[in-house]
Amino acid sequence: MTRKEYNNRDIQIETRLTSVETKLEELTSNHLPHIEAKIDRLLWFIMTSAISMVIGLAYIFIKIQ
Repeated sequence: MTRKEYNNRDIQIETRLTSVETKLEELTSNHLPHIEAKIDRLLWFIMTSAISMVIGLAYIFIKIQ
């Protein structure tokens, strides 16, 4: 390869890396907080559902005895 080809390849690699960095920055700044909020809500729903089921089963178990 000639020096010019190496330079073109280096520029292409740098352009791709810059594009990836930009997209990752956009993801972390724009989308990640929304995803975390949805996961938090889902976890709270699962936890409250599990607690409700345990309390309900305990009530049924106590009522049967």
